[in-house]
Amino acid sequence: GHATCGVNPDTLQPNPGETHLQRSDAAVWGIMTVYNYLAETGDLKFLDEVIPFLDGGESTVFDHLVRSMKYIAAHTGKDGLPSLFTVDWNDFLQIFTVAYTGCQSVMVAEQFIYAGRLLQEIAAEYGHSEAVKFVATASKRFARILDSDTVWDGSWYRRVLGDNLVMGSKKTRDAKIFLNTQSWAVIAGALDPAHTRQAMDEVHKRLNTPWGIRIFAPPFHKMPDGKRVCANTPGAGENGGIFLHANTWAIMAETLLGR
Repeated sequence: GHATCGVNPDTLQPNPGETHLQRSDAAVWGIMTVYNYLAETGDLKFLDEVIPFLDGGESTVFDHLVRSMKYIAAHTGKDGLPSLFTVDWNDFLQIFTVAYTGCQSVMVAEQFIYAGRLLQEIAAEYGHSEAVKFVATASKRFARILDSDTVWDGSWYRRVLGDNLVMGSKKTRDAKIFLNTQSWAVIAGALDPAHTRQAMDEVHKRLNTPWGIRIFAPPFHKMPDGKRVCANTPGAGENGGIFLHANTWAIMAETLLGR
């Protein structure tokens, strides 16, 4: 379930510090990438290729994919959602994992449902459906929690839940609504259609600008503990700025909604 995000092209070794940065979303990208490769080439033998683990040993590509998803499904917080570990796609969230315990990623739960569907399709073509039966069970569990009052804030999906933390809620002073958990709720394809449509309506109402969609709003002036100042100027960069990658997911979500 863990992957290094930076590799030196000369040595093919992880960049210093990367081996200990545990990203909760590392597993899903591998599945999406392999799925796209298989869809283009039909090269199912690629799944038999043996590749090493970062921390020693080796196994097949298919086993890497299955183990990574099992890791997400097995490491959950008190609300039953995937552990955020150090961070997920949004580097900004490392600030919360330093200050709060038990942080869980709503976005990774949504991504797990989508990636799980791809992995089940891969496994069916590969003839190893038994190996991924756990995916359907975990996906249903995550979907049930995502559409409950634990995550659904009344008009949109929250972003991070911790032992003493809720981010992306009407109840918070700053960062009341995050873009990615609304987009990925649609892309997941398994959540309440009325919820997902309403969530994207709120994105247009609260986050849209003439230059693109903000990653969240309002931006932070101080962090929730009131003691620390955020790394970015309010409205810039990861503090409520506009991210191209996040905008592409919003476009996909609106397209899936037929809008």
